[in-house]
Amino acid sequence: MNSTDVYRGLDAGMTLREPSGAPLCVRLRHLSISGDDSLVTDCTATFRLDPEQYRHVDNLALFDLDPERREPTYRPEPFDLGSAVDIEASLSSDLLAHLPAGHASARVVANFLLGLSPDSPELATVNWQAVSVSQEVNGRRNGYRMAHGGTSLQQMLAQAQALVGEVEVDAAEAIKRVEQSVPVFASVYQFLLAEGWDNVLVDDEDEQPKLRMRYRGQHGEWDCLAVVREETAQFVFYSLCPVHVLEAKRQAMVEFVTRANHDMVIGNFEFHCDGDRVRFKTSIDVEGTKATQALIRPVIHTNVLMMDQYLPGIMAVLYADKPPAEAIALVEGAPDGAPSTTLPVV
Repeated sequence: MNSTDVYRGLDAGMTLREPSGAPLCVRLRHLSISGDDSLVTDCTATFRLDPEQYRHVDNLALFDLDPERREPTYRPEPFDLGSAVDIEASLSSDLLAHLPAGHASARVVANFLLGLSPDSPELATVNWQAVSVSQEVNGRRNGYRMAHGGTSLQQMLAQAQALVGEVEVDAAEAIKRVEQSVPVFASVYQFLLAEGWDNVLVDDEDEQPKLRMRYRGQHGEWDCLAVVREETAQFVFYSLCPVHVLEAKRQAMVEFVTRANHDMVIGNFEFHCDGDRVRFKTSIDVEGTKATQALIRPVIHTNVLMMDQYLPGIMAVLYADKPPAEAIALVEGAPDGAPSTTLPVV
């Protein structure tokens, strides 16, 4: 079965090679790999460039940055010429067999790439195809995705393909079969892609496809999990609270969650009495209909906005010894407890 591993926050210097042979010195920020026991099937890196480097890359259309195939995500605004730019790119499938396999982690593959000699084909920009380009300014992201063959959508669906047992088919047929086999998953992924979310496909013991991603709100940053149950045509979305609940605070958190859920119209907070993690859940059943963007949007948007609104209250209970009733009043009554009206996804 395919699995995905992500190595974040490297910030390691890496020298790539332009078609002219000139060096391009970038920062390797993140690396994700997907594969099985014998082979890496996808390797995607995030390279950070300074503004001058990005202008150079943009002018030469390195990483296959064809201007005709750019689709805006986040906010369709010009880049700030004074801030760094991140390019997410995937290594050519022809070179994946060169990478360490056999349960190799993203960290191992990252170290392998960083240790290559300058003339290695894995360091040539022509062998890295851009998936997305983005920039963060004042806590918000702007950027675009590339709409070319071999996009991350095809890669993601190819991974989903493995989950449903479709292997020996070409890319177009793979996508078609996956959309037929896991239509809810395909719809959810395409919605997230269109909104600029950074997605990582993971699997679990019951073989249900999942998407894990990060969200940044006004009051914090946390992991989100999209779970699709194709057999029942159900989609469940979770925001996972970024802080853990100590045993001494569990009873207070039970009360906080109970109060928060009262009169909640869409979704609910969950906290197991013997656990240490709060999460917010929204879900939808689309049996007999299509999982359209109009149905998916409120499941995701409401979810992250509710976690963002109530996160200060959770923090107040855990770290400021606020009684649950006062913490609820803090987030439900105070103007600064209102959720953000934008979706600054990272």
